[in-house]
Amino acid sequence: MSPKNPRPKVLHGESWEVNSPCGEIYVTVNFKNDRLEEVFFRFKKKSQGSCQSTIANGFAMITSYALRSGAEAHDIIKGMKGHCCSRSWAYMDGKPITSCIDAIGKAIEMACVNRLGEDFAELCVVKDVSHDPEGDYQQQEHDNTATLSDVREAVNG
Repeated sequence: MSPKNPRPKVLHGESWEVNSPCGEIYVTVNFKNDRLEEVFFRFKKKSQGSCQSTIANGFAMITSYALRSGAEAHDIIKGMKGHCCSRSWAYMDGKPITSCIDAIGKAIEMACVNRLGEDFAELCVVKDVSHDPEGDYQQQEHDNTATLSDVREAVNG
């Protein structure tokens, strides 16, 4: 990975509240020009000092480091979306949220689509390898990417 760019004194961004199987998560994304530079996550329920918040803080630091070292936002998002956990799914705008990391990836995607336009969503389609009953593996596209209308609905309530 290339060397990390220094963090500017001021970055501008937005925070999104998203549902997850573990409750609401606040996802803050900061941009430099039109490039995603850093992300932060916080669980709404009190989890300060918990293993959950420690993992989230570490994951946010690694994600921000990768972004400031040249990683593309759409690659980060594709790495997050689609993961499932053992908890019951949550839903946001009628679409399934399968884990905390899935919720964070979708929130980052919505923020990027909001900032960069709907074409950005096409870069975030996740290819999933699934197993069919006859023993063959196939790639399938997830259809749960954010559209500009999803973003407008989320922003305007």
